[in-house]
Amino acid sequence: MKILWYAKNHAIGGDFIYSQEVVKTLRALGHEVYWLGYAAKVDLPALRIVQLPSRFLHPLFSIGYGSSRIRQTLKELKPDVVHANLAFSTDDFALIKICRQFKVPLVVTFHAPFNPNHSLWGILTQTSYLFYSKIFTSVSRVITFSQRQKDFFVRHGLAEEQVRVVFNGVDVEKYRPGEQSFKQALGAKLIVLYFGRVETGKNVESLVEAFQEMGLPKEIKLVIMGGGLAERSLRKKALGDENIVFTGFIKDQKQKLQIIQSGDIFVLPSEVEGMSISLLEAMSCGLAPVTSNIEANTTVTGEAGIHVNLSNLKEELKRALQSLIENPQKRKALGEAARERVKRFYSLENNVSRLVEIYQSLKERT
Repeated sequence: MKILWYAKNHAIGGDFIYSQEVVKTLRALGHEVYWLGYAAKVDLPALRIVQLPSRFLHPLFSIGYGSSRIRQTLKELKPDVVHANLAFSTDDFALIKICRQFKVPLVVTFHAPFNPNHSLWGILTQTSYLFYSKIFTSVSRVITFSQRQKDFFVRHGLAEEQVRVVFNGVDVEKYRPGEQSFKQALGAKLIVLYFGRVETGKNVESLVEAFQEMGLPKEIKLVIMGGGLAERSLRKKALGDENIVFTGFIKDQKQKLQIIQSGDIFVLPSEVEGMSISLLEAMSCGLAPVTSNIEANTTVTGEAGIHVNLSNLKEELKRALQSLIENPQKRKALGEAARERVKRFYSLENNVSRLVEIYQSLKERT
């Protein structure tokens, strides 16, 4: 099957890593895959990449002006299906329109975060979903990460058959417990890890403050892996604190994996998520997860994690971390349960299998 994979995501985002993993797997299964997008470097040998011009603003948003190149690519390649991984880009609208004109089936995975509550983040995310629900009416299939997201789209005009729930997936053979070389290099006995974008909605500042207030011995480290708008201010806050390590954004995937495997506890205190690739990767590597109690996180971890309330975030983070630091058996049990949960529900193999089923059904209809 000939598949055109559209990914606007910047390399900082987990969506970009997910895109690379899925495309790699699809090619291994014998499908002919092409990459259409803005990423400067895709780590997949012999993959044909069609670069789109854009003005990058943020990992979740960019201004694109690639409609003519999209049109040219579809005309030349004549793909069986286009799979678009969307967050927010001006080229999203052009792609949907052009696929309709060429009568090419278009599958959309909408990676934008979702919060069903009546909070500020809830209002903002629901507004974006409402906006895109009007645009997605002509899309062949829309993929969401939860039943609640699907219900929202159906309630606002999309057909039940049109929206499918397909979980994100990670390679459970790649992301698995391994050598803890990074921990040894730090001289640490235990690592509390956060990795992802370092921005306001992720609540990394609250994690740093909670960790500092705990007064832990120097062999227990908090490692922040990633970059973003809040990184500089957090580095200043932690200046001189030997217990807190900032790695910045790690491009090398082998190095990133070594850091994850060296972790013992993974913390994701975010206010809003879609379905966090970072959380899935950490769980697959056997880290004990501590997450905010938003639905996008608790759905993934289930009973294999500790959930902290956003309304009392710092205090609950301290209690959760203390309980895991003091109880290695509990930490080990949660980590093992987390990995088993990813293997059962969130493997890349399951994810790609569901995608191929969707592609095949659409191809048979054309």
